[in-house]
Parts: sequence; structure tokens; C-alpha cells
Amino acid sequence: MKLSQRVLFATDFGDTAADAESVAVRLADVFRAEVVPLHVMENAAESARIYDCSQMEEHARRRLSEVAYRLRAADVVVSEPVLDVGSPYARMMDQANLLNGNVVIVGSGDRGEEVVVNIRFGMRDIGFARERDAW
Repeated sequence: MKLSQRVLFATDFGDTAADAESVAVRLADVFRAEVVPLHVMENAAESARIYDCSQMEEHARRRLSEVAYRLRAADVVVSEPVLDVGSPYARMMDQANLLNGNVVIVGSGDRGEEVVVNIRFGMRDIGFARERDAW
């Protein structure tokens, strides 16, 4: 069995997500794994105060489709993108378990902020890169 058959790429579509996306592409290439793009929207009840949730969902689906397109353009096998709602960390871990994701790459934050790219193998966190140049 391969070390990694499925890479879950969770993104908030922020400035640094492209860095994490390139890590997902490299891992998919090395392990010959498929990538599942994932975006988790915060609780819809809180978000409804700012935006119409249906517009937020439509926008997130469009952005996920763009991520999937870029991954396919990089010759990566891409599963259907997943849009989920709730606590981002909890929903990412639930999706990783549900989808049998071996590795979770998280792209979150904006340039100038601390960047966290989390690589998860199995059920244990084994590595963190807190600066984009660490890769």
C-alpha cells in the first residue's frame, strides 16, 4: 500500500493558499495520489449577518472549481471538490476521515501573516511549516 493515496487540500482561498497548493501538487506527484480540494465555510448562521449564504456558497464552489482546474492543469488526479460548513479544523479532520485522506495540506492566511501549512499523515500531525519559504 502506498504511503499516501489521497491528499486533502484545504484552502481558505487566501494569498498563501497558492503556496500550499504547490505543496499538494508536489505530494500528489511524489506519491501518485489524488487530491481532494476542500473549503470549509464558517457557521452559516454567523455568516448570514454579513452575506447571503447562498451567494457565499456559490462563490466558494466557483473558487473550488478554479482550484480543481489548476490542479488538473498540473497533471494531478483530482477528486470532486468538497464544500463543508462548520468549524474549519473539525470539519477538515472529519472530511479527512470520511474520505480516507492520508495527508491534509492546509493553506490559510494572507501574506505578511504567519503561514501555516499542516501536513498530516494518518491520524498524527507530524510536520508543520510556519513560513512559506520552509518548503
